[in-house]
Amino acid sequence: MFTALGLASQACSTSAEPVNGETPRDKDKRSGDGLLGRPTNKVTCESELPREKNAGQAERGEGQCNSDAECTDESHGYCANVAEQPAPPDYKCKYGCVSDADCESDQVCRCGSPVGTCVASDCSENADCGSSSLCAEAYTKASCSGSYSYRCLQEDDECAVHDDCPNKVCHFDGTRRVCSEPGPPCGRPFLVEGAARMASLSAKSFGADEVALPGAARLDAATRETLGQYWAQIGLMEHASIAAFARFTLQLMQLEAPIELLEASQRAMLDETEHAKACFGIASALLGRSVGAGKIPMDNALMETSLEDVVRLTVREGCIGETIAAIDAAEAAATTQEPHIRSVLERVRADEFRHAELAWRFLQWALSVDASRPIVATRRLLRDVVREEIAAALAEPEPASTTIVSEVERAHLAYGVLPGATRAAVRRAALEGVVAPCAAELLRCFDTASHPRDVVARV
Repeated sequence: MFTALGLASQACSTSAEPVNGETPRDKDKRSGDGLLGRPTNKVTCESELPREKNAGQAERGEGQCNSDAECTDESHGYCANVAEQPAPPDYKCKYGCVSDADCESDQVCRCGSPVGTCVASDCSENADCGSSSLCAEAYTKASCSGSYSYRCLQEDDECAVHDDCPNKVCHFDGTRRVCSEPGPPCGRPFLVEGAARMASLSAKSFGADEVALPGAARLDAATRETLGQYWAQIGLMEHASIAAFARFTLQLMQLEAPIELLEASQRAMLDETEHAKACFGIASALLGRSVGAGKIPMDNALMETSLEDVVRLTVREGCIGETIAAIDAAEAAATTQEPHIRSVLERVRADEFRHAELAWRFLQWALSVDASRPIVATRRLLRDVVREEIAAALAEPEPASTTIVSEVERAHLAYGVLPGATRAAVRRAALEGVVAPCAAELLRCFDTASHPRDVVARV
């Protein structure tokens, strides 16, 4: 995947069968006209422990576990990768639950694989919420991922479960449950002061060619609008990626980076322009009207100029964002039934992998630059920056493992729209299976090399 660096990577464990972020909604799921909620706190979750062989098991170093059988300090122990920084995977014992009794007083046991997980709650059963409410699962989205808790349903909640929000997610915003857009795949964002920045949607065409989507004629108006808005949002993200690469090109020039990196950045900017045009073309075909990108704010967008700043942005935007975008596009291409959408997604997949490779090539250069140059922070500081950024991404809550898909989500898969929980699973698989191992191998080479030039012979 990242052949120019020769970094170790392993195939992502994303399945072509979509998933939907509901795990123990077997306890919450609607039955007839009602919602079961959490009828009792006497729930017993199934446990797969101890497993005969752990996924990805290999010979592990001193202080690491090799099997679930070694994890006996507490109940329901299992061996899992708990690395908090990009280093070789660190397998340690983790401990789960099969009932609320295994959790703290302000938590309940949420069933999952290989065993349940203790999550925050303000109720443990329906009776805690009064006679007119229920104790139900609440999903809180965060960027491309999300977390779960149990909270009483409220009168002002817009939804109870994801199925109440066609092609959206039922999101707990801190005060109530609302139907919220799951958001487009997280590709290379245009980050300014830590926040992603995008243009507003415009009625002005973005130069996209007219697109034919034969199956769209059979869709009702509401579905076409929903799908069109989704693709318009993807177009805005691709449009923002143009700005991200334009800034990266300027940063490379300021850092006196090699010409081949500069050329690759400019080619990537053109790729993102084509992606944006294609996505706006799909959106316009579905919506029946032209859409494109408006003005994108540039305030404070060029403040990150030090090598440390550019390394941090590159890890976030390129090593993480582009890798996830590529795998997300591959997953969506495998499910869509529209030939044009599939061809767009396949091009996006190929281009984003190449853009991710560019990000790793830049890191290799940044960590090996002659330390006598005034623009260079210490290599130790730069390595710490890489570790910090990967650790922050890995610290995000893991998505629940499930294969349940609503009928609405299944219908939208034909148009390249993955359920939000599927994208969360893709992100986790990409982080654990590609990004963290690549960073670990790159840093290992620099940590053990007697001189940065020695790395070139190793990677």
